[in-house]
Amino acid sequence: MTEPGTRSNGIWTWEADYLPMWQALWGGRSSKAVTDEELADILGRSVSAVRKRARELTAAGSCFAGGGLPGMRKTKRLSCEQFRAAVHTYCHSEGIPLWDNRADEKLRAAWTVGWPTLAQLGSLVGATEQQVVNRLITLGIAAGVADAADHLGATPGGPVEINARLGRAHTDTAVWVLVVTGPNGDITVTAHTDERTLMRHAQTATRALGPLARWHISENVTGEPHARTHRTGTGVVSAPRLDIG
Repeated sequence: MTEPGTRSNGIWTWEADYLPMWQALWGGRSSKAVTDEELADILGRSVSAVRKRARELTAAGSCFAGGGLPGMRKTKRLSCEQFRAAVHTYCHSEGIPLWDNRADEKLRAAWTVGWPTLAQLGSLVGATEQQVVNRLITLGIAAGVADAADHLGATPGGPVEINARLGRAHTDTAVWVLVVTGPNGDITVTAHTDERTLMRHAQTATRALGPLARWHISENVTGEPHARTHRTGTGVVSAPRLDIG
């Protein structure tokens, strides 16, 4: 058993949640032997979360003798296939996929070969592009939305592609690095996210050292292995704006 409530915020999946629920209620044990608290313990979720999901399942499915966990217990016989069908009905009504090991393996296989696209993969597992991306991130396959979109491809103009573009814009912020070497070999390194601030600091630092100052300025962007632009000089950086290139 898992610690109660440890998975309360996680996505419900077939193997981790629904199958153990069926096994506890109909898979050989008497339903009366499993209390709400025991079932929550088995699933590693809070009692309130299990009760809520039971109400949702029984409201969506027609194979139960009543609502919620009490209605499930009144349902004397229910095959695993019947219960899975009820879960499918609930997931479809909520617009969410039923994640299971088979669907996860399709995601892993697609990531390995870099195909099909997120939209095509979604059609294979019954999920939207965003739901596929969320699952890839949850499984530790993709590092984020931009990573998933770059690796498998997102629908142009769709929400995933737009979010990926916004994510790239956020991570592509340039950082300017100023290295100033004094006449005694003392080295000072500072980093700046604004070019105007960089120039003001460069002028101040090199003016204090005079003509013997040596300086190097580079523009660096996250994710790029080398500096995008750079310039080296001696003496005072006197230009009001350095044309780095």
